[in-house]
Amino acid sequence: MVKYMTSSSEILSEHDRNLDWMNSHYDELKKKYLELWVAIKDEDVIDHDRSYLRLAKRVKKKYKQEYSKIALGYVSQKPIDLILLEYED
Repeated sequence: MVKYMTSSSEILSEHDRNLDWMNSHYDELKKKYLELWVAIKDEDVIDHDRSYLRLAKRVKKKYKQEYSKIALGYVSQKPIDLILLEYED
């Protein structure tokens, strides 16, 4: 069996595509996920939570191999430019 490695640029490209999807669907996301963190994979919300840490841990556990491709973002009334978080492993 041959395993193919995913290149860094492919991972970033998919992650960026998910972020772009979030930005272009932000108004729709506000209706359902306002004031929540969302995880986006393949241009779809796969999970959400009030806590970034809980969401990140849950998504990382469920999608170990694909975690780097998944975009995590906060849905607020007004878009936020930067959020700084401390993450514990």
